[in-house]
Amino acid sequence: MPYSLFVPNKLQKELNKLRRRDLATHRQLYRKIGQLLINPRIADPMRSYLKGIWHVHIGPFVLEYTINEEIRQVALKSFEHHDYSY
Repeated sequence: MPYSLFVPNKLQKELNKLRRRDLATHRQLYRKIGQLLINPRIADPMRSYLKGIWHVHIGPFVLEYTINEEIRQVALKSFEHHDYSY
């Protein structure tokens, strides 16, 4: 059973802008989100003060998200360029 997806309103607006600016990256992002909903642990967990957050690279960008096993939900946190992500 796949996980559900939660996207905060602020991040949803950024993703809508991305679709208008860079359709190729937008497609890569949604392809990766589809993979995460099937198996969210394909990416790497973060350490130290970012423990509990997972991240996956999509080109020069980083998608950060959390996993809630109790309700089987993947919650997206941010999608930023690698230089500004950490």
